[in-house]
Parts: sequence; structure tokens; C-alpha cells
Amino acid sequence: MASSLHEAANLGILIMVYIFVHALFAKAMFYHPLTQEDGTPFRTNFINTRQSILSVLLCMTGNWILPMNTVAKEYGSWVALFFVEMVLVGEFMLLNLFMSILLKNSSNHSPYHGYTSGIYDYSLKVVDRIDKVDRVIIEVKALQDVFIALAEEPEHDSIKYEIHLGGQKNIISQVRLENLGGGKANFIGKVLDPFKYKTFIIDWDYDYLTVS
Repeated sequence: MASSLHEAANLGILIMVYIFVHALFAKAMFYHPLTQEDGTPFRTNFINTRQSILSVLLCMTGNWILPMNTVAKEYGSWVALFFVEMVLVGEFMLLNLFMSILLKNSSNHSPYHGYTSGIYDYSLKVVDRIDKVDRVIIEVKALQDVFIALAEEPEHDSIKYEIHLGGQKNIISQVRLENLGGGKANFIGKVLDPFKYKTFIIDWDYDYLTVS
């Protein structure tokens, strides 16, 4: 959080300097008062520093077409270069980057902060055989996407059961007969918790497999 605020503060200072420098350039280049057809002052003007700063800020927020056309009538079409550069750099780069930093900072307050897909803690509690049935008891703490493989051989492509817990953002859990294959058994509902361990009991033999 602190680093994001520091980045936002530094970028905010850079944006203010950018606006101030462009306001001074605009005041020096477009010093004639801009008026409408009826002679009233145009809202966008660069006749003094204060109005020039407000006008540059107005252009950077997307309202630049009408001011550019008005200034172009007075000074020529070359002024389009100034306005296009101000929009591309000021609006599309600096302001959007500033907003992305703020959004990243706000997303860090999510209750799932620090947990990502595929990262989880687990504890293997029991590996046993009861009445010719193999049993594994495992405790898992995860946000989503926990894979458990029960294979005859250690090779990746060996014949196996694959148990996928908390797929599709902890919505669907499946038992499969191969890596990422079609689900032979499906369960709809949340089964994982990123903040506490959940216990799963897996029983299997040659005929069936259960997960509870």
C-alpha cells in the first residue's frame, strides 16, 4: 500500500509539472484572447497563467477538439501538433497511469490479497489402507485451483485419478481420469477457503473414488 501511494504521489507531482509547463508554453504561443462569434470570451483561453492551467487541464480530460479548432482559426493548423501531443501524453499516458496506480492500490484491500491461483498451503495428514481401500486425508488452504493426482507411477502421463478442487474461481470441483480431462464426477459449490485449512478425505480402490 505504501509503495503504491508513493508511486501515485510521484506521478501526481509529474502531472502537475507537465500541466504547468504546457500552460506556460500555451500562454506564450496563444496570447490573443479567444472569443466566440458574438464577441464573448471563450471558455478556453491562455491569456494568463491561471486560465492557461485550467484550459490545459480541460484539454487533458478529453475536451480538446473545440479549443483546438478555436485556436487553429486564430493561429493556423500547426497548433494541432500541440493539442494532439498534450492529449496523447497527458491524457492517455499520465492520467491513465495515475488511475491504474490508484486502482491497484484499492484492489490491494481485497480480502483475497496475497492469494493467487495455483498457490496454496497443504498438509498431508493420513495415508492408510482400510479394508482394501486406500485413504488419504489432506488439509488445504487455498483460494482456488488445487490439483491432487493419484497415480500408479510417478511419471506425469501415467494412469491416474486427478482431483481438481475449486476450479473456475472456486465454483466447480471435478474427479478426472487424466490430466485436465473431462470430469467423471462434478460438484458445484465452494469448497476452498484462502484463510483456513479445509479437510478432504479421499478413498479409492479399483472400482471407485470418493472425496468428502
